Amino acid sequence: MAVLAGSSLLLGRTWQRPTAVKTPIEIFWAPFLSGDPAVLIYSNARFLGDSKTGLRYAPTGVDAANEPIVDHYTGIGELTSVYELTKLFDAHHANFVLKRSLLVTWDEAKQRNLIFIGSPAENPSLHALPSLTEFTMMAKPESAGFINDHPRPGELAVYSRPEHPLTMDYAVIALKPGVQSGRRTLMFSGLTTLGTQAAVEFASHKDTVGELLKAVSSPSGEVRPFEALLGVTLEGGVPLQSKLISVHVH
Repeated sequence: MAVLAGSSLLLGRTWQRPTAVKTPIEIFWAPFLSGDPAVLIYSNARFLGDSKTGLRYAPTGVDAANEPIVDHYTGIGELTSVYELTKLFDAHHANFVLKRSLLVTWDEAKQRNLIFIGSPAENPSLHALPSLTEFTMMAKPESAGFINDHPRPGELAVYSRPEHPLTMDYAVIALKPGVQSGRRTLMFSGLTTLGTQAAVEFASHKDTVGELLKAVSSPSGEVRPFEALLGVTLEGGVPLQSKLISVHVH
């Protein structure tokens, strides 16, 4: 009897599984990896012209009655971002619904967690949501950047870079409450398509998302709503290195 009791105790210890420790990626992306598939919305700007005459942004208010609107292009950074997120979701056996911005149906989207990829200037769907309150995108003929609306000690009021040569970019990662209570909205917006790509990669790789997670987690481990500014080094049209410059937690 003693031998059997000892064997049972040993087997119990042998088969008792330790509690799995969640990785930074699993913690950060948790709302988007469970439940109903999130809606992933990529930028879908409106252009005038064609491949022969050249494309240019369609001014606000212009419709197809005046001149045909071209609305089926997106940036290479958005394309790479979708690829990165597909790998991330597949690795965690989760799905998402892919939509281009101009085709988003809000009756569907308001019931889901949302992920936006691309600049607000090229992502019209973002205009229907509460805008960023900490970092506002600005563009001038000679430069572009983000205005720091509420600078913290040691931070700049404006983070800008020259348009030429393009060796530097800035991007914002933001986590906001969703359209409905209990839902979340995640935004990745670069000054250029390459900045957007860098922001998605920053939040998709375990080392860098861990750095972001430390800055936005509450003492209890909850991921709080935030806006984070990244500085991105570019070389040959590729984002090489991203640095977390500022994080404002709501």
